[in-house]
Amino acid sequence: MLNPVHLRTFLVVMRTGSFAHAAREIGYTSSAVSQQVAALEQAVHATLFERDAHSIRATRAALFLADRTADILHELDSLEADMRGLSADGLHQLRVGCFSAAGEHLLAAGVAHFLRANPGVDIQLDEGEPEEMVGKLRDAQLDLAIVHEYGPATRQRFRGVKTTPILHEELTLLLPERHPYADAESIPLEALANEDWVSTRAESANDACLLQMAAEAGFTPRISVRGNHCEALQSLVQAGLGIALVPSLSFRVSARVVPLRIDGAFQRRVVALQRGTPQNSLIDGVLRSLMYTAAQLAERFPSIALPGGDSTAPEELRVASAA
Repeated sequence: MLNPVHLRTFLVVMRTGSFAHAAREIGYTSSAVSQQVAALEQAVHATLFERDAHSIRATRAALFLADRTADILHELDSLEADMRGLSADGLHQLRVGCFSAAGEHLLAAGVAHFLRANPGVDIQLDEGEPEEMVGKLRDAQLDLAIVHEYGPATRQRFRGVKTTPILHEELTLLLPERHPYADAESIPLEALANEDWVSTRAESANDACLLQMAAEAGFTPRISVRGNHCEALQSLVQAGLGIALVPSLSFRVSARVVPLRIDGAFQRRVVALQRGTPQNSLIDGVLRSLMYTAAQLAERFPSIALPGGDSTAPEELRVASAA
């Protein structure tokens, strides 16, 4: 039987490329690392590293084992985490992560809706960028992650996780109040080819979406300032440093910023992720509450829609809320 301790040590050796470096990172001696790898080689009946006096080289068997081992250890971590949350009455703890705009508009109300019907549940919330939340989900530090993905060129691939669509939101153009186009109802993107733009950090999903939309409109946007996230861009527009393209949930009503529709703009999709194997039994209830909250947002804001294109809450969610 494979020893998980040996497998974890093996993965550190693969990442560091050295028994000595792995030993320093883990806190073992080089001899202990070598012995664990040797025991693992005996267990799998294969040589994992070709050794010489000063280096090691991973074999084909090691590459195959490393690819399979990461997923297996993640599942083991997930099982251990779920067992820690197990009580006599069943699973009573859920760890949920999200990005900032979803936390403010979607998650807070959704969790409150869920807890009204499940007052004994302990829900731990975490906030961060989607890449960080996906990493924590894979490492079993989260049970559910609320993330976003943009238009087709920037669509993220979530290998090995189950995806549940929550809502779609239009991208909104933000202009300073005295901008020449401030009184327009909508505007084609190509009309903005000579503008200064503010955007999120290079290679972020929002920035990649802006670049693709501009490329399809026949120009490269001139980006004057960058912010760390979409919520920061509105302040930059207020200061007159440029115009911005942000998702609807990131916009805050302001006397000095004018929101406009962009003809043919992509959408940002908000999705919930959970690991692919059966997980915490509380997840389905939280997802239903999030979908109910999303339906309420869609009824209030025309720029937000449910995944099926409907803007009203499903009847079963209305009944659940009324109860």
